[in-house]
Amino acid sequence: MKRILTIQDYSARGRCSLTVALPILSACEIETIGLPTAVLSNHTAFASFTYHDLTSERLKSVENWKNYNHHFVLDISQNLLFFLVLVQYIQHFQII
Repeated sequence: MKRILTIQDYSARGRCSLTVALPILSACEIETIGLPTAVLSNHTAFASFTYHDLTSERLKSVENWKNYNHHFVLDISQNLLFFLVLVQYIQHFQII
């Protein structure tokens, strides 16, 4: 089974980001690991929203994954800047 790491925010309300990506990829029989960049009350098209940045938590997750032999197909479509930071932490992962 293929495994994909998708790096996106999690918006509690609104049809976008991890709330959409995870079930679609899972339905395609792809093991999907979501790495949230932030938690939002709703997506940013609403007039207002709350936002909690998860940068420090993301790096902790990646550090923990070093204990395992994970291989990912990496989806960085919306998070190129974070990907550039993440590269230093995932150099040992096989990215295909």
